[in-house]
Amino acid sequence: MPTITLIPYTITWDAPADDGGSKINKYQIRLTIHDGGCSEWIDLDGTDTRFVALLPNDVEITIEIRAVNDVGRPGEVAMLQVRPVRKPNPSDDKKQIGDKSVNIHLPDPPKVP
Repeated sequence: MPTITLIPYTITWDAPADDGGSKINKYQIRLTIHDGGCSEWIDLDGTDTRFVALLPNDVEITIEIRAVNDVGRPGEVAMLQVRPVRKPNPSDDKKQIGDKSVNIHLPDPPKVP
């Protein structure tokens, strides 16, 4: 069985320009590993626009992020496909640890009637 190497990635995103008429109170993220399944939507605490995830090395992954406003309505999903790759360095004492990052721009959530 092949060894799976996990690399820590900081995923950042831009807050939507418009809150849809109701304050954004959290973000949600979902990760899909191609040929390996999909996570459920994960609620992120507060309105911080960054998240650290351990992503498998050299595997294609889809990252989806959406804003959720006060009334619980999620906005449109911003999606990005990435294939994190880090070559191990034999002299690296902290083998397989990375400091890569991904930035995603979120669309504005729907207007509140």
